[in-house]
Amino acid sequence: MPPIPSADALSAWLSERIATYVQRKPADIRADVPLAEYGLDSVYALTLAGDLEDHLGMSLDPTLMWDHPTIAGLTQALLQVMTSV
Repeated sequence: MPPIPSADALSAWLSERIATYVQRKPADIRADVPLAEYGLDSVYALTLAGDLEDHLGMSLDPTLMWDHPTIAGLTQALLQVMTSV
């Protein structure tokens, strides 16, 4: 498994990924706004889960995005998962 990224690095990576999916600039993506408000639907959520698994080198529960619908919440949940492995 790759090294655990910092919260800032993980949040920035998520912002960039989501910005790509919804065709916006990463600076337009706020960590406290629900991802659904940017138009991130279930297809994008599954794609993001796959991208995260590739990026982090670990399997993730695909419902993680729905349980933690903001970048801030998702970042904290991911860090918890990574530090508990």
